[in-house]
Amino acid sequence: MTKQKATEDCPQHVSFWPWVYLVALSYLVLHLASSTRYGYFRDALYYLACSEHLSFGYVDHPPLIALLAWIARHTLGTSLPALLVFPAIAGAGRVLLIAALARELGAKRFGVALAAALAVVPGVWWVMDHQFAMNTFEVLLWTGLAFVVLRMIKTKNPRLWLAFGLIAGVGLETKYSIAFFVFALLAGLLLTRQRRLLFTPWLLLGGVVAFLIFLPNLIWNIQHHWPFLELMHNISVTGKDVILPPGKYLLQQILMMNPASLPFWISGLLFFLFSSAGRDYRALAWAFVITIAFFLITHGKDYYSAPAYGMLLAAGATAAESLFVSSRMLERTKVIRVLKPVCIAWLLIGVVPVLPLVLPILPIETFIGYQSRLGIEPARTERAFIGAALPQYYADEFNWPEMVTKVAQVYHSASVRRTGKDSDLLQ
Repeated sequence: MTKQKATEDCPQHVSFWPWVYLVALSYLVLHLASSTRYGYFRDALYYLACSEHLSFGYVDHPPLIALLAWIARHTLGTSLPALLVFPAIAGAGRVLLIAALARELGAKRFGVALAAALAVVPGVWWVMDHQFAMNTFEVLLWTGLAFVVLRMIKTKNPRLWLAFGLIAGVGLETKYSIAFFVFALLAGLLLTRQRRLLFTPWLLLGGVVAFLIFLPNLIWNIQHHWPFLELMHNISVTGKDVILPPGKYLLQQILMMNPASLPFWISGLLFFLFSSAGRDYRALAWAFVITIAFFLITHGKDYYSAPAYGMLLAAGATAAESLFVSSRMLERTKVIRVLKPVCIAWLLIGVVPVLPLVLPILPIETFIGYQSRLGIEPARTERAFIGAALPQYYADEFNWPEMVTKVAQVYHSASVRRTGKDSDLLQ
């Protein structure tokens, strides 16, 4: 066996250079270059306010995002480029992690590069990575959990439960919904022959790690009588969120992940469920199905499930490469030489036209015209935005300076009137 062949057969030696790094770098540069467009996302302003009052918990989110805002305020500053560098880096990290997942599944150079390309196709991730909010970090953490489970299955090393617990604990301090994915992964293992990985003290030790990281926020919630649960109940009874019927919910999954990625993540799901190469990792497929079913039944917002797709995209890239390499007919007809560039062209055709819809690269007036010509009406997750001219994620970036000016005028006017009354009382 030649040295080159041995290198190709060892997943750890499949190089990311240059294509994976080039995709990740391009993604990072595009986000940084557009970071000054439009305005502050509403949640970013809220998290900056929270960072002035650091705590182990808040009414509607765990403390890590406020801590990150505090770090930003005391290092890079609070400008849009300073804040958006964090989610942009997280998005680039997701590209590398999905490529690493594909490599662990057995993908060679093309499969790994294809996985990286697939990691920048979903429109929902472009939107998330342009917001200083919890969602972008959630995608990275969910994908990290899937990577650890895959490595655990592959190496039979139960000590990796410690890494799983570390990521889960940080995830709980980032966004509570990671608990559902943790449950889905554990249930997925239980439903497959890999359930033996659950019967080890290392799982308990990993749970202890997660619990200790989460403990400060847990204590805060207990002391404050679980305000997050009360908030979720109030949102439910007031009908604030748009509830999609099952068919529309599943259709929205396809749209938010970009229809161009559909053949690949479906192939990834089938790879885990039915192929001999993916059989050992079937727990990841069950985890995905359980996650989608949970948010569908509980009427979660469509993007809540977005972090679960990374592992399927990695598997889909691996399956596509395997199909090209293993088909004797393709080899004889040299079709394989055409199919690889066709895959990349397919993804480019899927991404480029929708890029202005998910990244603020056009002046807003031009964007409205472009959206109108495409005939696309963005989905609304909250009833207050139904009928708005802009997608909800863009609408939330406008009119804040005007609102601040008006509030300041009212505040200072009230202060002047109050000062005058106090003076009259003193006289």
